[in-house]
Amino acid sequence: MIKVVADLVPNQMWLASQDHPQWVSHQRALVERALGVLDHQVDLDEYWSSESVIEIDTDALHPWVWDAANGLWDSEHWGEAVEAAVKVLNAQLQMKTGRNDISGTALVGESFSLDPPKGGRVRLRVIEDDGSETYRSMQQGAMYLGMAVFMLWRNPLSHVPGGSPMQQALEGLAAASAFAQLIEASSVITDVAFGGDE
Repeated sequence: MIKVVADLVPNQMWLASQDHPQWVSHQRALVERALGVLDHQVDLDEYWSSESVIEIDTDALHPWVWDAANGLWDSEHWGEAVEAAVKVLNAQLQMKTGRNDISGTALVGESFSLDPPKGGRVRLRVIEDDGSETYRSMQQGAMYLGMAVFMLWRNPLSHVPGGSPMQQALEGLAAASAFAQLIEASSVITDVAFGGDE
């Protein structure tokens, strides 16, 4: 019994030969902790099992993202699913900005830059530029989120270390979906000199 308790509640002192009331109480507490571990072991094993199913609400993901990822996700090609979704984001961003000369992080950086549009290169605005800190924060946040999506999840081999590939891919889809919402909702601002209006 001492070995079982020691395995279930490691790094605790157990002296079976002690009859002092404090030691008896201490040993009883260790046994109760060990029983608690056993009671919850099935739940813990199921929670941490690599076979446990991660359920996702696909209706909550942006359609650009889920439509691109769906088939690959269902066939358990997690990284490829995220890569496909990010490629679609790139295409959507190129279409919205009218730019096909650049892509990825460079396109995100130019599109969401705080600088005014110039030379026919449009800018996307998450909210109206009223010069406030809120505007600056949201604009830069959108830019950095987009850059992170492209830098971290565009290549399925460049996932963030740690966790399961499925969990990392799920987080990638969530980030891509958040960025897709920003792309779609953003206003296109053009350079007045090139026939647009701010």
